[in-house]
Amino acid sequence: MPGGFGGAGPASNPSLHRCGQGSLALVPAQGRVYQLDAAATAIAAALLEGRAAEAVAAAMGPGAALADVRRIRDALWPGAAAPQAGGVLRWEAARPPPGRPVARRRYRVLGLGIDCGFLDEAALRLAAPVLEQLEMPGVGHRVTLAVAAEGGTVRLWREKAGRPRERLVGRAPPGMLVALLRLALAETALEASGEGWAVHAAAVACGGAALLLPGEAGRGKSTLALALGRQGCTILGDDTVVLGAADHAVLALPFPISLKAGSWELATGAAAGSRLDGVAVRWLGGAGVPLAAPDARVSAAAILFPQFAAGAPTALRRLGLEEAMALLLPGLHPLGEGLTAAKLEGLIGWAAARPCLALRYGSTEEGVAAVRARLG
Repeated sequence: MPGGFGGAGPASNPSLHRCGQGSLALVPAQGRVYQLDAAATAIAAALLEGRAAEAVAAAMGPGAALADVRRIRDALWPGAAAPQAGGVLRWEAARPPPGRPVARRRYRVLGLGIDCGFLDEAALRLAAPVLEQLEMPGVGHRVTLAVAAEGGTVRLWREKAGRPRERLVGRAPPGMLVALLRLALAETALEASGEGWAVHAAAVACGGAALLLPGEAGRGKSTLALALGRQGCTILGDDTVVLGAADHAVLALPFPISLKAGSWELATGAAAGSRLDGVAVRWLGGAGVPLAAPDARVSAAAILFPQFAAGAPTALRRLGLEEAMALLLPGLHPLGEGLTAAKLEGLIGWAAARPCLALRYGSTEEGVAAVRARLG
């Protein structure tokens, strides 16, 4: 019974949601979802009817051990709520930042206006060019950021409407400025969003329809998305995108694209920097990069899980709903009202209504060709 994702929602009893031959079990007390196979689903359904664990084990026959039934029972009715994960960044109360900005940029992320003041030329030079796609000068704002990078340390302040001013906790070198600012913009917008789900995925729009590319780090999402962008698609995001609350359309998060060593041949003219874990990257953003507009919203035609394996033969296969949800669940985070039965049912129905595919490819060119052939 693998764990799903976390996210607070209204408290209620556990519920089962059919997914292929098995189910997804929503446990509101912990804000978690577990994927159950057919046997575990039968056990959970009997427990939800109010039957004792001993009776369920006896009714299921010798294949159902009492310990397994109790394990499922304890997952559905946990003794204590699991702690909910917050954002990656940590903030503390702060005084106003020193000095006045040398320049301001007005960004729009998931409909949220964010005014960003660059307090020195170093911060402006490092970050503003690669964040150009997010600029919407006339938009109103509810959040103010201030950033400085001189003196060998990045400093970042944030002030939300009606909330005390905050300062980023910790120290980071200027090479991490783009990564920090990208994450601060994303977390701030996601916290305020009333949409459906944040997804750890890249996404591209081709011919008016979106292709979602979910997967953990190292699967080749960013490289494949950029290569498809160079073939005429529009990049909606390279690491995180959002699914709409009502229609599950893909909402763009067009932050600068992060490419690790091995893909730098696609990064001509890109800015050097590093991720928050210290891995060297090249940041691609601004003019000449086929990123979507900040308010882009595109219906998804298919879900494709990429996996790059150098030199491996290219293989594209159709996934059943259970396998697709098992791959999708770890990268999901519920937004807005949190995790509810209705939201989970909607997600399952959305995934079931479109092709879910796994792509294993040995080179970027082969991966692009396989995707283009599938999209027609």
